[in-house]
Amino acid sequence: MLFIRFASQIAFLKCLNKETVERFLLNKLNGKSENYREAVSEGDECSTVVFLKPKENIGDDLSGENVIILDREVRYVMEELLNWPGRSAIEKFELSPSIILMRFIEDWTKIYDELKERYNAISMDFHRAIQLDGEGNTIVALTKKSLHSRIGPDDLMNPPIVAGISPSELYRDLKDDVLIYLSKSTGDKNWYELSISIYSKEGDYKFHYERVSQVLNELEVGLLLHEGWTVDHPFVLVTVAVYQLTFLSIFDPIEIKKILLGLEYNKEGKRVVDLDLYHKKKKISWTEKEIKKYGKDRKEVGLHFRNELIKKLPEITVKRYLDLS
Repeated sequence: MLFIRFASQIAFLKCLNKETVERFLLNKLNGKSENYREAVSEGDECSTVVFLKPKENIGDDLSGENVIILDREVRYVMEELLNWPGRSAIEKFELSPSIILMRFIEDWTKIYDELKERYNAISMDFHRAIQLDGEGNTIVALTKKSLHSRIGPDDLMNPPIVAGISPSELYRDLKDDVLIYLSKSTGDKNWYELSISIYSKEGDYKFHYERVSQVLNELEVGLLLHEGWTVDHPFVLVTVAVYQLTFLSIFDPIEIKKILLGLEYNKEGKRVVDLDLYHKKKKISWTEKEIKKYGKDRKEVGLHFRNELIKKLPEITVKRYLDLS
């Protein structure tokens, strides 16, 4: 699970010749002109969103602003602009405070209030917050959405908070305690300690471990605690080696079993691996009524949940980890 990350860096350019600067960013730096809301959703910690106007000239409704998004970190953008022969077309380059995104599970208010108190932070409307000095200020925004996905303005709890601390210092501090904050946001949900035993007749344990861990990570349903070899006893006097993952999840074991069933079958409907799930040493079976109702047999149930996974996962993940021969 990903609990904390930076959002795109926001920069403001006061231009003496806006058209010249815009052409350079679009043509030479492969930028893309976007509505602000779309640009924020598309960007991540390795991208830069550029306003071709000073901070003080942005409107209260950021959804109406047009920007340029660059698939480059801000320091590289600054370097390119400094080395650009046409840099005289830029009068001023300003950075907004860095934005840290934090994940919560259910109740965001506990995290919000504690962060404000701990860092002597203030609540501030987003469009005002990004107009602050980028030096020594950091914006923290909370979201319930997976941090692996696109995060737009509507996915954030508003208003965000602003702390008078450098982004690197605040990020390190928050990262150390992020699991504590996450636990405080779970509300009345419980943490489940679960184990997955991987058994493969073909012996390709490493690949299936990679499949399971990658999919669980992308779906953000668990936190890996331990992995390693162990033995299982499927029948009396029969012992087999299995590779086991132990992890924490706030999701009911039944929901995790559905994911594992989907991973057991390839696109031809062949069962390519055996993934057993245990909670408190009890094996979670596909015959549980909440699972079995989706098909007449294990194969039909597995293919149903395979199709459900395809709807939730990025295409690149589906091709690599689900569309097996």
